[in-house]
This record gives sequence, C-alpha cells and structure tokens, in this order.
Amino acid sequence: MEKLEQLRILEAGLHIQAVETQYHSLSVNSPEDMEKVRRVLQGEDGNKIQ
Repeated sequence: MEKLEQLRILEAGLHIQAVETQYHSLSVNSPEDMEKVRRVLQGEDGNKIQ
C-alpha cells in the first residue's frame, strides 16, 4: 500500500486536480515547521496570514 495520499487516490481510480494560486503557503513536515506556522498565524514574524 502506498503511503503518499496522492498515489493512494490515483490507485483508487480517482482524479487529482491542481491549480495555481496567488497565495503563499507553508508546509508542515516537522515540529519546527509547526512552530513557524504558529508564529505566522499569531503575526509574530511580520507575515501574518489573513
């Protein structure tokens, strides 16, 4: 069984659509990333997400 969500969806015969946006996103792959997201959401690093 695949561990990547996208591959599991494709394996199940479903379709995936991707679109380009103007929004800046943050990935969370570690506890340190989660802390950065918390700081951004609280506006502590000058890059508050709206």
